[in-house]
Amino acid sequence: MSVYKRKDRKNVYQVAYREPGSKRIIKIDFTGPNAKQDAEIFEQEIKLQKKKNPSKLASNESTLTLEKIVFLYIAATKPYKSKSSIKNESCHAKAILEHIGDVSVDDVTVKHLQKVKQDHLEKGISVSTFQRRWNLLRAAMNWAVDEEFIEANPLAGYKIKKPQREPILPPSTQEIQALFQASPPHLKRIILLVFYTGARPGPSELFNLQWQSVDLQNGWLYMLSANKGGKIWREIPIHEKLHSCLSAWKEEDNRLNLNTDHVIHFRNRPVQSIKKSWAKAKENAGIKRQLRPYDLRHAFITSAIDAGADVQAVANMAGHSDMKTTLEHYRHIKSEVKKTSIDRLPNVDLVEQNGGTKGG
Repeated sequence: MSVYKRKDRKNVYQVAYREPGSKRIIKIDFTGPNAKQDAEIFEQEIKLQKKKNPSKLASNESTLTLEKIVFLYIAATKPYKSKSSIKNESCHAKAILEHIGDVSVDDVTVKHLQKVKQDHLEKGISVSTFQRRWNLLRAAMNWAVDEEFIEANPLAGYKIKKPQREPILPPSTQEIQALFQASPPHLKRIILLVFYTGARPGPSELFNLQWQSVDLQNGWLYMLSANKGGKIWREIPIHEKLHSCLSAWKEEDNRLNLNTDHVIHFRNRPVQSIKKSWAKAKENAGIKRQLRPYDLRHAFITSAIDAGADVQAVANMAGHSDMKTTLEHYRHIKSEVKKTSIDRLPNVDLVEQNGGTKGG
């Protein structure tokens, strides 16, 4: 068991340990400004795991199981994720691995995933939830290929067919104003921040935003991105309207002398969920159609591009690793907006007079 700095790569530290019950050496790399510290923490976690439950580090046989691959992936990427992201990943991993965790990587087939999907549907679990769990398993398998644990991902070609859904239009300016007026203070902050920054409204991004990442003097907000394959941090310019609100909120938080440095808080604690407050705000605002907090993010994307903003710039601010993702969202939603606009045109009664319109 050891931690050492790699000579072939700059600022990369590696943890190497022997797999319990075999001669196999497992190597995990750590990068970033705290690479050495992260590697040392991981080393201590492995030592503790060996004492408490070595089966988590090695299968009963000298084979790689899906459970082991996912465990190694979560452990290796842990330093780059928030606590809430790690918690969510662990829950999703547990749900999918209870069915196929003991399956060897060499033996796994599409039929295993189809069986898990069918079990989800029978229990009333949505296809979207299964998609998230499959994304985790796929990421772990691809990581294992990159780290040379396995030669190839045997499930690389598996795709999930989602049921067709009616697209949800982004909230209009009137709806946003109505929601804002009907919301409690913490939800008002969320509404404005999502609409003016495009941040993902949840624990993976916005709920973890702290005042130390808000530069009011220079007008920049630094958002820790969700684990979507893009940059870890992204810079977002602060809109004039949002700047005045952020300034007022910071003064209020300083005056209250809170125990949390989070921008979004409720009863002096960081916010984890807004499901109830969102539903109540919608009811009080008189909005009966389906509308999610995430649709405020769509409103940011569509409004910015519709106003002539550079698509690549919007993609960077939204945290999309690929500009195509932004364009797909924009094209998907704006086509519906255009159709709705056409449908709102007034009917004109065309009555032919004197036998019709003369040509010429």
